[in-house]
Amino acid sequence: MPAVHLAAREDGPAALTLFGGYASFEDTIRFSLAGDDGQAYDPTNRPVVFLNALGALDGEPDDPEPLRRAWVTYVRRTWGRPELKDGGWRGVAEEIARALPDDARPLFRVGVGLDPGGDALIERALGRTDFSHLDPTEACARVRCPTTVVHGRDDDVIPFSQAERLHALIPDSRLILTGLYAHTGHGGLGPRAMVDELGAMVGILDAICATAQITE
Repeated sequence: MPAVHLAAREDGPAALTLFGGYASFEDTIRFSLAGDDGQAYDPTNRPVVFLNALGALDGEPDDPEPLRRAWVTYVRRTWGRPELKDGGWRGVAEEIARALPDDARPLFRVGVGLDPGGDALIERALGRTDFSHLDPTEACARVRCPTTVVHGRDDDVIPFSQAERLHALIPDSRLILTGLYAHTGHGGLGPRAMVDELGAMVGILDAICATAQITE
């Protein structure tokens, strides 16, 4: 969250608009693995966490390259296909797993969610790295400029609850949640919802315009 750290400086901007973002990096990682009740979730996001944790995972094969390529292949074949979110991803994962060397297959299966144990693996990997530099909490408390936090209710990568936490942390802030932003598509809007979303878009445009006017 570089923008928050910039806004916390004495010579920071006169106003700030955040699109997305998180209050807790580690909780956002955990969401990618298991989701959260009442919020959009895409299980095909899981392997990206494991890809970025390679080198810190228990049970890695001596040659991790086939494993890395398999996760990348899985991501390319599943992302942007919302019809796979409800279990359809399993067939793709099983097909890729069958072609892997024996020493890479178990970790691949755990990483895509076919087999259990992934959450514990990532928790141990998180414990081996210091992520304090990614924590915006202290900086959020020092932001004094007017701030607008915008987030999509359908965001299945970073849940909107992270935006609610940012809003609570930043003193002079307002929160706009909209259904018009999603990473993997969403259904159409009814008349009432469309009116609400138009109101949200007006609020977003107002925040952007106000920021531009303040900083001129």
